[in-house]
Amino acid sequence: MGCRNAASALLIFSLSIVQSIYKDRTQHWRMVHIIISSVMALLFVGQAITGTRMLLGVPLSWQEPYIQQLYEQQLPTLLERCLIALSQQTLQDQVKVLVGRDWQTYPAGFETLPDRFQTLHWITAPQGATVPKRRSLGIQQSQGEIITLLEDDCIVPSDWCTTLHLDRYFNLIH
Repeated sequence: MGCRNAASALLIFSLSIVQSIYKDRTQHWRMVHIIISSVMALLFVGQAITGTRMLLGVPLSWQEPYIQQLYEQQLPTLLERCLIALSQQTLQDQVKVLVGRDWQTYPAGFETLPDRFQTLHWITAPQGATVPKRRSLGIQQSQGEIITLLEDDCIVPSDWCTTLHLDRYFNLIH
């Protein structure tokens, strides 16, 4: 912390003598400015080295429980918002939305989602299926020309499928 304060003080002092540099004909203040700038540069390099070293020394494992807790707190809201957005697409008659699920990884209460979102097609993945495996199951069961994969925190606009369909159609023409 002291190194940062010293660099900040030198920077402020260096800026405060700028007017004196232009007025001084003996080049005294210019030399002072150059020396101060050099010392500041060394202090900043030292901060960059020690700061990076300190960050690399902190294990990421301490973050995992906090990130998991945050994810579990927001998951119901995020997933429901995603499913609402997907169930309100404008091309409902031409779009088939498949939702891969593995309820063992979700908190209690998620088993009611298929009843609440009946326009979506639900694929039950085997217990312990990884995300890539669930995606692969969805791709295998899809029949459309356009396949997109979303995470449960993606909220798409209601005309998203229409836009994808039109973009593909116009790209085929041109």
